[in-house]
This record gives sequence, structure tokens and C-alpha cells, in this order.
Amino acid sequence: MDQMKPAWVAADVMARSVMYRPEVISYEYVDEMARLHMEDRAYGSSGGAWWAEIAKLADEVGTTDVLDYGCGKGTLADKLGRERPDITVAEYDPAIIDKWDVPGQHDIVACLDVLEHIEYEKLEAVLDDIHRCMGKAGMLSIAHGPATRWLADGRNAHIILEPTEWWKPRLKERFFLHKTQWFEPTALFPDRGKVRDPCPHSIWFVTPRTS
Repeated sequence: MDQMKPAWVAADVMARSVMYRPEVISYEYVDEMARLHMEDRAYGSSGGAWWAEIAKLADEVGTTDVLDYGCGKGTLADKLGRERPDITVAEYDPAIIDKWDVPGQHDIVACLDVLEHIEYEKLEAVLDDIHRCMGKAGMLSIAHGPATRWLADGRNAHIILEPTEWWKPRLKERFFLHKTQWFEPTALFPDRGKVRDPCPHSIWFVTPRTS
């Protein structure tokens, strides 16, 4: 493997690793994520587009501690490193060897354009894990339409295509929902002059419920 490229994980490697977490991702899906990351330079690169919202949330909470949950190619950390070097971004992605360490708790959890990619049968465990990691607040962005990419089995890369009404009770079970914003495709990234994904997104600003 080219050492200049990120260490995407093959399922056989993951299966032998103590870091493999079957509750959050299946063997087969690890392979699929590895394929998409290797074949598509843009796949998993959307996080940096939300840097200003994360920076604003950090300022409101009064922290510089952020976890990018499902960080992909790490564009959120890259962008905040340039624009807000005072903010420290830890990264977690279960399909990337150098980013698959089980994360601890951080003041803010950013989960950006990730949840629609989660396997249905793993979603409850992933939401529980996000809750475990969230110390003070979080921002979750969820796409509500098909992606421009497809899985090898013919499914759209956005596995979970559900409306906000479907997501709300699942999020509310674990988080207090303080603010929700809706972004149509043309409003997502106006500074780029083009739309990254041809689908709307909901943005949820949350704090963790405590037992």
C-alpha cells in the first residue's frame, strides 16, 4: 500500500484487530468503505464545509475540544487547523486504521454527513456511542436524499433515506434537541459555486441526556 495514502482497512485486517467494533460496523461494510475511499477522492471529504458552524458551537459552549465522529478524510480538522488553530479536533473513523481507536469523551461531537451512511441494524449502537462520547454538545448533519455514489450491491451510498420525523424520536431518546436547521441543496455551500450532494440536509444542535 502506498504509504502516502490513508490506511483504509480491509475486512480481514479489521477482523483480526482488537480495535474492531462489530456493534458499529460490519465486516462487509468495512470493505465497502475502503473501496469507496480508495476509488473516490471526494468520498468522506465533506466535513470541512461545516467548520464555521463547529467553531461557532465551540465558542458558545466555551471549549476548544472537538471530536469528529466518522471523520473520513479529515477535512474538518484540516479546515479548523487553518481557520481556528485554537480548536483541537480528535478524529474517529472505524474504517481507517490510524483513526479507529475507540474515542473517549470530548466536549463537542461533530457527526457530519455520517448517519445516513450507517447500516440500519447498527444505527442504535452508533447513536449510543455518539452519546457516550458527547460531553457537552454536538452537531449532527443528516442528508435526506440519495447520494451521487453507489455501493457495490447496487444500493445508494446513503443507506438510510428517512425524513426528519423518522430521525427525531431516535435522536430525542439520547439528546436534548435545541435547534434544527434545514438546508436545501442550493444553500449548502454557496461559496463553492456548486452543490456537493443533490439532496437537502437537516442540522441538529444537541446536548446529551443524562440518566
